[in-house]
Amino acid sequence: MEEDGETAGAYGSIGLGAPDPASFVPFGQLTEEEVVGWVLSALGVDQVVSIEEALHNQIQQKINPTSAAGVPW
Repeated sequence: MEEDGETAGAYGSIGLGAPDPASFVPFGQLTEEEVVGWVLSALGVDQVVSIEEALHNQIQQKINPTSAAGVPW
């Protein structure tokens, strides 16, 4: 995710069921849009919103840090 020139990321994995033979797509023909759609569908709306909020909060912490190191002078 990118906002105001800052980025944040998350790493994870999700299991997907066996493909339906009628709609099977060979590996070399997969598109990013299609695979992302499968993942978003498997995660569900609530989990996607939670991840997006966490990424947004990471970026906001970079833009407006709430802690500092060192001395103030």
